[in-house]
Amino acid sequence: MTDLLDFKNFRATVKELERLLDYVFIGAGLLRSANDTIFINRKEPISSWIEQLLHADRIGDSKSKAYLLSKIAILILDLQCIEENRPELLAHFQSKFRKHTENEFWGLRFEVDIASTLAKKEILFTPGDRLPGGESEHGDFVCGEASIECTSIHASKIKRFNSYAEKIQRAVRRKKKKAYCANNVALFLDITNICFERAFVDDPIGDEELRAVLKDELSCCDYGAIVASLWFFNEEGKLQSARYQNLLVREDSSRISASLRLLLDNDLGINQELPPLTKVTWTADY
Repeated sequence: MTDLLDFKNFRATVKELERLLDYVFIGAGLLRSANDTIFINRKEPISSWIEQLLHADRIGDSKSKAYLLSKIAILILDLQCIEENRPELLAHFQSKFRKHTENEFWGLRFEVDIASTLAKKEILFTPGDRLPGGESEHGDFVCGEASIECTSIHASKIKRFNSYAEKIQRAVRRKKKKAYCANNVALFLDITNICFERAFVDDPIGDEELRAVLKDELSCCDYGAIVASLWFFNEEGKLQSARYQNLLVREDSSRISASLRLLLDNDLGINQELPPLTKVTWTADY
């Protein structure tokens, strides 16, 4: 992890990311320094991170540079974990990355995050699109008798949403129409971007407020649990090696199945307590 966070090693970092995704982000020449003239495919979100990182280095923006290096490092570590523990799935995600649209990127990034977590914890799982009926019948990941469905929620770039609660409600209500909506399925929501939007206007989302929305949505759908995932950049000076961190906020339905409770409690170890935050910067995405 330390080497990935050192800008001096960035050329090797980009090469490793290109290897893992089987995708060329830098279109011409070698990346020797931040001042090189290079071609970057700006339609690709990850390429945009690279471009922003090089710009941050040129103007001496150390905070943005550390944040962007962390984002890229976490993606590499997720993919390396999948390669090490479930090597047959690396090609699966490589194919999805090559085919994705910009709007689909954040959902796919979240899937990689969850797949890496499952692989790291040695939980046996099968991607839903590899089963008869596909994702539309099974959700994203089937873990024995329980399943996980992932979705990423973003604020509109054109029109501001009325409230972050409205965005969560729309996402859950869209997903509750799916065939896999049942009490043995956990709906994982990436809410990083809408947390950033709220913090941007000095109105950060509180634990009680978030849980109230999740409980309300659980009361009118058949999912066994909803788990909200949010990433933040921790500015606490003592946390140099753990600045880019993830929080999971879990709410269970009264109808949660025993198999899903076992998956969340024992296998994934996701409790229902939100740890206290220190000095943080909410991130626009991850």
